[in-house]
Amino acid sequence: MASFGRNATGTVHVWCRSATQAGLTAAVAGFNKANPNLQVELTPVPDAQYVTKLATAIRGVSRRTSWTSTTSTRSCSSSARRSPTSPTS
Repeated sequence: MASFGRNATGTVHVWCRSATQAGLTAAVAGFNKANPNLQVELTPVPDAQYVTKLATAIRGVSRRTSWTSTTSTRSCSSSARRSPTSPTS
């Protein structure tokens, strides 16, 4: 399995459509096992709500978010009170 970065740590929150959860669960479990310092949290979103939640999250943080990139990590800093990855936004 490919490495995400030698010193990468933390949690990556990933949304998926409920219909695709079964196929992704094994991949996430394998990644989490291979990368104990960097974990993926999979959050299934009901299929009928997925596009709306994704569009709302993008619209809600696009003006308040700045992305920075380094050779080993990618991070996002936002002034938003809620996490842009919250499925309940």
